[in-house]
Amino acid sequence: MRSESITSPAVQVSAANNRTGYRSFTLGGFQFSRDEYFVHISWSAKDQSMSHTMSADAFLRAMMRDVAWGFFYGWVNFDAVIGTRNLYGKVEMYAGRYHPAYKDKGLDHTETFDSPLIMATFKAILDDWTNEGFDPFAAPDETGKGWLGFKNGSNRAAIERERQACKRMPGLPGDTPLRSDTNGYPVNRAFTDVSQDEPEIHAEPGFEGEVHGSVCSSTCRARMSPGTRRCLQCAVAACAARRPRSTFCQSSTAMTASSGSFSSAMSSTGKSRTRTPVHRVPRCA
Repeated sequence: MRSESITSPAVQVSAANNRTGYRSFTLGGFQFSRDEYFVHISWSAKDQSMSHTMSADAFLRAMMRDVAWGFFYGWVNFDAVIGTRNLYGKVEMYAGRYHPAYKDKGLDHTETFDSPLIMATFKAILDDWTNEGFDPFAAPDETGKGWLGFKNGSNRAAIERERQACKRMPGLPGDTPLRSDTNGYPVNRAFTDVSQDEPEIHAEPGFEGEVHGSVCSSTCRARMSPGTRRCLQCAVAACAARRPRSTFCQSSTAMTASSGSFSSAMSSTGKSRTRTPVHRVPRCA
């Protein structure tokens, strides 16, 4: 076993396997390896060598969410046995802790790591185990069977692409632009029957430049990778919660936002006029 500095600190990684081409990794008491189809996670408990096997695509998808969202806001369950818990500055990784078959017999293992160490290790695993053509942040039907087989290139662009998160709301001046066919976000196949019309906004005189509206189904859900819809909705909600001088009104499909004065600032089709500050966060539906 040798140490190779992927970022900082050092990540423990083996040489590539002569048969599969994949490297193996060690993180504290955990060992990670993969073959053509499966990922194997190993640890020791009660002087026994324990091992858990997962489908490689399921493992990579769960790990991608940990990496992309900084271990999210708490728990990420890879499956019923393996998972992580964000302690903000440290991350807890567990195997069997919440599975009675392991826990009741004392065969579970839990270990806490500094966030930079586990993040660097997870990034190195994703980089090595993601083959060309496979995107662990997309839905299975979008990428097919690219995760199967021996080591075959890489897809660093997919695992390192910048995630889009709004400061207040998509489409506002200086914020994340609305997604469209022209900027590389066509409507995905699950939403081809959904109207892409935008809401009609009627601003009071003097507030024309301060009111904006968009339809969630077209800007947030229909035009993103199917595997990322839920995460981005929650990220937008979290960003909105940190901006108290924003007024958010939401119907079943549309959101409107205004800034500056709250007195008679706007009215929108189907909604009554907002006259007082309302600090609401868009639902993550």
